[in-house]
Amino acid sequence: MSIIKLLSDLLSGPVVAIYISILFPFISPTGFGSLSMFQTIIVSLMFLGIIPILPWAYMMRKGMTDFDVTERRMRTPLYMFAALNYAILAVILYFTGAGFMFVVAMSYFLTTALILIINLFWKVSVHTAGISGPITALVYVFGFFLLPLYILTIIVVWIRWKLRAHTQMQLFVGALVGILSAYLSFFLFY
Repeated sequence: MSIIKLLSDLLSGPVVAIYISILFPFISPTGFGSLSMFQTIIVSLMFLGIIPILPWAYMMRKGMTDFDVTERRMRTPLYMFAALNYAILAVILYFTGAGFMFVVAMSYFLTTALILIINLFWKVSVHTAGISGPITALVYVFGFFLLPLYILTIIVVWIRWKLRAHTQMQLFVGALVGILSAYLSFFLFY
């Protein structure tokens, strides 16, 4: 496996969601409501990171798709299942008072819902949405000094372009969906 492919896999949307589930509770400026930090990590990890990838893992194991789910039509049910899990997580975090992580879950839900709609007609990059959304959340909450983190989005664009996984427009639209969804979620709910 090439280093570029390895980086692509480590920076995929679902893998970034796992990182976010573990790291973001540590920096939550709003606390966790009735949950402990550990409980917030566990529930986030389950509904943001682990459960949403189970159908993908099943499809991979059965040989129904490749790692990147390159066939656009195969992505639709995966996006639907992920969006459902993000909505469940948002409800749990809302009712337990975990403010910051609730908005993160809403951002993931909105991003996935938009990508699901776009996917009905056109393929878009989940890699770029999956990295640009969390960066936007960090910039929104902690300030403009974190703008250099967007370099990670540029790196992901370059990696996915180098692998010929997407067109430039698919990469750009994916990043834009992630940025706009996160910004809108934090603007409305934070």
